[in-house]
Amino acid sequence: FKPQATELRGISMGQLCSTDERDIVISPEYDFAVHPATQWRWHHKALSQKAVHSAPVDSLESYATGWERFKSNFDCDILGPSNRLARRLVQRARWIAHGLANEKPDVLHSEWEGPGGKDPLNALFDEMDDVLLAAEILELVDALRGVVQEQPVLVEADIPAKVYGDLHGQFRDMLLLLHDFGFPHYHGQSFVFNGDWVDRGKHQLAVVCLVFAYKVAFPNNVMIVRGNHEDAGQNMHTGDRGFTAHCTKRFGPGVGMQIFRAFADVFEWLPLGCLVGARILVVHGGIGDGEWDLEEIENAQRPLSMDLLSKNKVLYNVLWSDPIPETVENSFGVHSSPRDSHANLVAAFGEDVTQKFLLRNDLSMVIRSHQEQMGGTGYEVMHGGKCIRVFSARDYEGNQNDGCVLSIRWRLRGGRFIVRPQVLRSVTKRDTSSDESDGG
Repeated sequence: FKPQATELRGISMGQLCSTDERDIVISPEYDFAVHPATQWRWHHKALSQKAVHSAPVDSLESYATGWERFKSNFDCDILGPSNRLARRLVQRARWIAHGLANEKPDVLHSEWEGPGGKDPLNALFDEMDDVLLAAEILELVDALRGVVQEQPVLVEADIPAKVYGDLHGQFRDMLLLLHDFGFPHYHGQSFVFNGDWVDRGKHQLAVVCLVFAYKVAFPNNVMIVRGNHEDAGQNMHTGDRGFTAHCTKRFGPGVGMQIFRAFADVFEWLPLGCLVGARILVVHGGIGDGEWDLEEIENAQRPLSMDLLSKNKVLYNVLWSDPIPETVENSFGVHSSPRDSHANLVAAFGEDVTQKFLLRNDLSMVIRSHQEQMGGTGYEVMHGGKCIRVFSARDYEGNQNDGCVLSIRWRLRGGRFIVRPQVLRSVTKRDTSSDESDGG
């Protein structure tokens, strides 16, 4: 049994729960795999208390299910009817990922030269001629535009689901997360890619092209949500490591700018949020002052340039705002943010703001991305377990952080959603405990 979003819509907070008021709970453990891959099984450990602000980890509800432990690499890869080019990229990505998982040693994304030393973009498209490669990239972007223009600004995804955070051009990490915790396919679970696919990383075009290919191949299973870096101005502002420079370095100033402008145009059509199971709002940044209804996103008129977004404080904060952990002094309420030099356009919001926003919109949780911490875990549980951060690019900008995706599943017993982090461990951060001793 898998509840559909339309069946859950309108159910009041708590009706799904048979034993207490919570309809969504956090698993006290996370999953991870060892690289290079040595065996077909996952390991698990308790969540890091440093990443859980809301309660002691050992007080979180215990959770184990054979379904969640099933190794998703054995899922049948049924593509269904879809775009020919997108189908090819999906199949190629799976093939590259399987080889990548066995590469020795595990390395930083910045040190990886591609499968067998082959450029990852060429390998993904299986095309060595850059003229033909550029034409296929433009074809993919055009196909993506047709899909997102037919879908709303606030999209919906069913349970079970995976939610990805920032990837920032770290293609190797993306492939390993897919290999370890499951690929999208035609009859599979939902996937939400929560923005910031470009800027800073080494393989930006490969990442954004694979995200677009998944959306084109599986338009009803894969949802994509815009991040603050899916913006032409931000791409240029990032300079030599931005997406603009990445395209022109790869294809030259003429064709490179043509490719960049095609992406920049379609970025303005991307959804700004996703409702998962009708109970969880996924946005890239946050909720700002929280004094708004979901219709504010639903009624937004696209295309939306960042200039237009900056004139709508709600939508701008959906991309840019940050929560304040409850462990920080004076964390309640709405505060100005250093992101805009405290100019009062971008907000930082406390636990009380999150709770009021959820009650106002009949929701149970906000999942967001947008931030990573030095030595972080890739996830962070805040605001009484009602706000979770997910960040998928590991060792981002030298931060020695793990990468993470969130798995959201429906459990019949107790009628709850279970949110469980699934982690790609840092290459540079060393754990004093043994990876091999915590198998599950």
